[in-house]
Amino acid sequence: MTGAKTLVIGAGGLFGRRVASMLAEAGADVCVASLTTGTGDDFQANSIANELWALDRRGRAFVIDASSAEAVARVVRAAGREIGVLTALVVLADRALFPDSALPPGVTPESVGAAAVAALSGAECRTIVIAATEEGAAAAVLAIAASAGGTVLGLAAPTAAEPEEVAAAALRLADPEGAVSGTTLSLR
Repeated sequence: MTGAKTLVIGAGGLFGRRVASMLAEAGADVCVASLTTGTGDDFQANSIANELWALDRRGRAFVIDASSAEAVARVVRAAGREIGVLTALVVLADRALFPDSALPPGVTPESVGAAAVAALSGAECRTIVIAATEEGAAAAVLAIAASAGGTVLGLAAPTAAEPEEVAAAALRLADPEGAVSGTTLSLR
């Protein structure tokens, strides 16, 4: 995984912190983005970025309002400029899977995933991991497929609320040796 460039959108909570840390421990450079713009979100995102820096990984914290497709697109482009062409994108934005997270109205796995993938058009990123319930994952797959415009992606949607599964899916699919052709969906 050394050399992988990842963006975790929705990294503000403990779950997202663990996913970002696991990716960094595996050798990835990791940018993290919140889902809301509150002071607490700013503090959490920067705290995670400091943790990753302590692991000697490149990255940056972004604080965004994920209900804005343009804000999601801006953070995807900014993360790419910061750490290089993204090889993996992780979206943690499912209200049913993360009931304690403060998601803005209208923020769903499909809205964030579709906006992020649209911003990736023409980029090298081929791995999208959406942590969602089965229903949320199905909607996200449809939205992402529509916005990908034929882009070849590895797409996993682990439905278990375990950071290890989310990080493992990103690591497995971002590995050039484990590349997949076409769009795949893995539900458990």
